[in-house]
Amino acid sequence: MTKHRYLVHLTGAGNPDFGQYEEPFSPPEVATVRWLMDAKAACRDYIYRYNLGGGNWTGGQVFDAAGRHVATIAYNGRLRAPAGLPRAA
Repeated sequence: MTKHRYLVHLTGAGNPDFGQYEEPFSPPEVATVRWLMDAKAACRDYIYRYNLGGGNWTGGQVFDAAGRHVATIAYNGRLRAPAGLPRAA
């Protein structure tokens, strides 16, 4: 049994609205988590740590242990299905 179920990519970029064109804006990280709620918490922590705004947040891509993109966590914490996957009713 694996100890983690998901990997979440944590990244930030410069916001062109404020003339921030340098890449990366914050160091990229990958968090290993067991639950999607933990992935959301890892995103919030990263956003807080690097003082990112909505225009800076480029991370939140969640992958399962098999490497499939299963979700994306938006800046506001909402969990979204990746592009191309059907949404739950």
